[in-house]
Amino acid sequence: MKKTDLVENALRSLSEQYPRGISAEQMGQELYLDRSTASRYLNELVREGKARKIPGRPVRYLPHPPAKTEENSGKGAADSMSPSSRQASISELFSEIVGAQHSLRSVLEEALAAVMYPPHGLPMLITGETGTGKSYLAHTLYRIAAERGRLRHDAPFVAFNCAEYAQNPELLMGQLFGVKKGAFTGAVDDRPGLVERADGGALFLDEIHRLPPAGQEMLFYLIDQGVFRRLGETAMERRARVLLIGATTETPETVLLPTLYRRFSVKVTLPPLSERTREEREILLRRFLEREEEKMGVPLNMSDECRQMLLTYPCKGNIGQLQSDVQIACARAFLRHLQQPGPRVTVTVEDLPQTVLQEASEKTAVTTVEQPLPRNQGKVDQIPNIYEQLVHRKQMLRESGVDDARMMQSLEEVVDQYVRVLMQTSRQDVDDLSGGVRLIEPELYKLLQKAVSEAGVFLPSPVSIHQLTAVGLHIQALLNDPERRKNLSSLPEIPPAPAPYTRAAECIATHVKVRWGLNLPTREIRLIALILSPRDQERSPERRVAVLVAMHGESAARSMADVTNNLLGCPVIHAVDMPLHQPSSVAFERIKQTVRRIDQGAGVLLLVDIGSLTTMGEAISRELGIAVETVPHVSLPMVIEAGRKSLYTENRLEEIADAVRRAAQLPSILSNRPSNRIIATVCYTGEGAAVTLENWLREHLPDTDPDVTVRSVRIDPESRRSPLLEHLARTHRLIAVVGTVAPELPGVPYLPAWELLQPEGVGRLKQLLSATRTSPVFPSRSDRLTYDRIPSLVEQGLSETARHLNPRLFCRIMQKEMDAVREQFDLSADRELGLWMHMGTWIDQWIGVQLDGQTPECPQSESDNLPSAASPSDIRTWQRVLEALSQTFSVTIPEQMAIHLCGLSRRPPST
Repeated sequence: MKKTDLVENALRSLSEQYPRGISAEQMGQELYLDRSTASRYLNELVREGKARKIPGRPVRYLPHPPAKTEENSGKGAADSMSPSSRQASISELFSEIVGAQHSLRSVLEEALAAVMYPPHGLPMLITGETGTGKSYLAHTLYRIAAERGRLRHDAPFVAFNCAEYAQNPELLMGQLFGVKKGAFTGAVDDRPGLVERADGGALFLDEIHRLPPAGQEMLFYLIDQGVFRRLGETAMERRARVLLIGATTETPETVLLPTLYRRFSVKVTLPPLSERTREEREILLRRFLEREEEKMGVPLNMSDECRQMLLTYPCKGNIGQLQSDVQIACARAFLRHLQQPGPRVTVTVEDLPQTVLQEASEKTAVTTVEQPLPRNQGKVDQIPNIYEQLVHRKQMLRESGVDDARMMQSLEEVVDQYVRVLMQTSRQDVDDLSGGVRLIEPELYKLLQKAVSEAGVFLPSPVSIHQLTAVGLHIQALLNDPERRKNLSSLPEIPPAPAPYTRAAECIATHVKVRWGLNLPTREIRLIALILSPRDQERSPERRVAVLVAMHGESAARSMADVTNNLLGCPVIHAVDMPLHQPSSVAFERIKQTVRRIDQGAGVLLLVDIGSLTTMGEAISRELGIAVETVPHVSLPMVIEAGRKSLYTENRLEEIADAVRRAAQLPSILSNRPSNRIIATVCYTGEGAAVTLENWLREHLPDTDPDVTVRSVRIDPESRRSPLLEHLARTHRLIAVVGTVAPELPGVPYLPAWELLQPEGVGRLKQLLSATRTSPVFPSRSDRLTYDRIPSLVEQGLSETARHLNPRLFCRIMQKEMDAVREQFDLSADRELGLWMHMGTWIDQWIGVQLDGQTPECPQSESDNLPSAASPSDIRTWQRVLEALSQTFSVTIPEQMAIHLCGLSRRPPST
């Protein structure tokens, strides 16, 4: 094929993706040609009448439309297919996949559209439980893409499970992207990675969420721009074109970086085996037995009892477990056949694995609703037949000529009365927090707990034990009374419940269907939703304080919440886990959204452990306008006390927070003891210079002042105010503020960081402490900061705190580059010194982050959440400074940093 033919084919293929035309540079990237060569071929096609040129900058090209023929006129082939032919196409392409025409049809259609999308398919993410067939689907899609010409016939398929090297991120990154010689100890040769091996084909990454944040970022750039670097490379940029298919068993929104998650154009979920039809499970079982029979070379039979057990046991490991259990049973049966030869191998119940027998024994023999639950029939008899009542009321109102609006109002009154009866019955024997189990069948009660727990992510308020018991009484009466089930189809239209409770009711209906085979109609689901939703008789006159636990780790917060909720018998504690590999910005967004969801109007108590989590509550409160009180160093006794106190609506947010601190039996910086003194350290973000100063002060506090507490605080760069700082000044003995920017806080001494970090800084600290022991008055400074003093003061300050940065070299670069910034933003000396310290602290941290093989993140400030007022010239001014620092210290500085610094450099509003 000539080069021009190759370019013409690519142009036609890409024209669907780029309807406005493709540039020579884009064509060059696609075909691995330089821009000038691609331009030459494209212009040759224009001269031959095979392409047309679209003037502009840059010049773009489109193919000339082909002449219309009977074959290509009108609708395209795909559009002209009838529904039956499309169905046959899916059946043919996915003939080996069970359920292609039923439970998996929509999933497979969407996945097929992704891999066949021109020119090389779309990145796709497959989610689902372990054993649902994610790897098998990925390989099938690759095969189809190769057979249908979307990939070349010999294109590679590279599969990799990221969990294999999850404990060693450096090795994981090297396996995926390759290694440059000398990148780390033991890297003696250049080594290509899986991305290079998959170039031109498909790359399947199982358990993709186990990639560290730096790896996810590199994967994002590979998808977005087709470029990557081997581990240890800084200058060279490599290119690869792969059809990327990711898979995860986790919730992708919580375990993947938002940038990477959004870049997956198509996301499909494979259902668990419990949601597949019985017919599909029978086909799977038959196929597995046929494979084993082929391996044995002997006819294979299975007893009816054994077959029935394999078709009905829970099989929590899905298709993968079913296949494994069949193989084990066949192996045992074949061993018996070798010892007692016969014409065929017969698999019996005794051959099944112990796990199958155990799971099957836990599942009761009840398989249809015609076998009612045996217990608590007396209580069920007390429950009125809501179906008969609603049908009778509707018929009576219809005969009386009542309009639809009044009829709906009357039917709602019937439902309200029914709910009151249920609630009254649920309270009769509920003592402590376990009575609900005595009122209804334990299995049903556990099922409802599980369903409500799954639905808890979208419920605006927790479901009380009384509501849960009321729903249980209703469903138990339905299961035990055939007459009620007969009336299901005649249930009249009733008022709708709020959407979140309808979704919770749908979740309950799914569990009831799986367990007892009862299909609940839409109107019955709506009735359950009304029982779940807060009714007038259940609403308290005041809202309760919501409690949220947020901790580092995979499941620390969730474990504490589960223990507490089980002890209290009510899901009052919410949880957000922050995996160690997850950026703080992702955790901030997750916690913010959770606070927004769980707030009931009385505020949110945020219980956290350490680190950046301790500073998020203030920012979330300001952004959402919701009162948030943060208590750090959380422990299980603190969570239990918070949950217990939050059950009572009369308890206020501050009262619960104080009770939690007392439960911790730890000294609190918010105690009102007048002898306790506080020093606040401030900076623009509350995490950079403020934390550095906090650590420095703690190291240099004399033993004679054990009552002094140091607290880092974020301050707004424009208003120079902080609600937390003002709160400390009002309610506690705030003896000084130390930082990189002077706060608007009259009456509290301010010590600039440059002054405290000079050689005589310890002496100044002792002077401050001595003065506050006897008098709250601190001698004011007599000297004034000038621009020419900034370099020496910052150098001295950074030499006390920096671990990786050369302070002198940093100040030399800043002194050379900052004149333009000072002029552009009209910076005062105090403000400019604060920016120097801010940047020096972050550059020092970034060097350390990169030494650990990670990707630095841009710091966050409150101004970053405001609409950007930075002009292009403002951004360019800071970019020149950042480029000089990046080249000098060989550090990668996030692009967002220039905009961030523009926000910090804004002139305060005139007063």
